[in-house]
Amino acid sequence: MDGKAMIVCMSRRICVELYREIVKLRPDWESEADDQGTVKVVMTGSASDPPDWQSHIRNKLRREALADRFRDPADPLRVVLVRDMWLTGFDAPSLHTMYMDKPMRGHGLMQAIALAVPHEEALRIRDDVAFFQAVQAVLAKRAPGDAPRRGARPRCPPDHLARRRP
Repeated sequence: MDGKAMIVCMSRRICVELYREIVKLRPDWESEADDQGTVKVVMTGSASDPPDWQSHIRNKLRREALADRFRDPADPLRVVLVRDMWLTGFDAPSLHTMYMDKPMRGHGLMQAIALAVPHEEALRIRDDVAFFQAVQAVLAKRAPGDAPRRGARPRCPPDHLARRRP
């Protein structure tokens, strides 16, 4: 499938370490230049962060340039690793897959899902059963009529959520 992926990590450290592991497997995906490369870490930081993180720390203008690349379906930037950046208020029509490596609840969870659902015929969210339990808990609070019955199984397999346009 064509599309772009966002990996949501627990910490900036994990973002950087996962980036290193990805480029070990796919060295041709790496580029120090913001206008090149297939995978990027999107995070803020400071001069006091470890030296090996500095290449991933960008100012607002450079992060906006990466956002423009990520939104462009023809751009080779295909994978972004984030901690919190771009989870709310970010419009990403080209986002196809989101992997959540951190527990999310409440409105933050629903905003992360809403990031791409309006644009794509299907958004794949990779997680485990905890994801669906969190969605069920949010629905129980915000839309009691839509919440699944206690003990009911999710309609989708635990590692896949798809929503089609009407």
